[in-house]
Amino acid sequence: MIRDGDGKRGKKISDIDDHQEEQQIKQMLGVHLEEWDRSMQPDVPSVESITNLVREHKKELNSRYRRELLLFWLVSAFVLSGLLLLWVSSVVVFVVIQIIAFAAAAVFVFLFMIKGKEGRRPRWSDGK
Repeated sequence: MIRDGDGKRGKKISDIDDHQEEQQIKQMLGVHLEEWDRSMQPDVPSVESITNLVREHKKELNSRYRRELLLFWLVSAFVLSGLLLLWVSSVVVFVVIQIIAFAAAAVFVFLFMIKGKEGRRPRWSDGK
């Protein structure tokens, strides 16, 4: 047995052993596996089953979209009614909240633009 400096079998010898084992397995099972492969035919789904699958998926998507849209309208109504109540009770607090929201949105857009420019340019380039 040939060993290299680490005490492991040499790569050449292990490759030969693997090849010999593979050949033995092919000899023992090769004909039977080929016959088995030929005898197995995949089931082809019918057009009706695919149509039903697509129809069910569309129904699920539509119901999910309607739920999300309803949730969006409910949250929007709560936010707008809260802002309306704030406007009626204290205009100064309303203006401060609007300024903070605008500043936060501007910072978010600014950071997104900077990150977007970095993302479009490959890191390995000099930015030219």
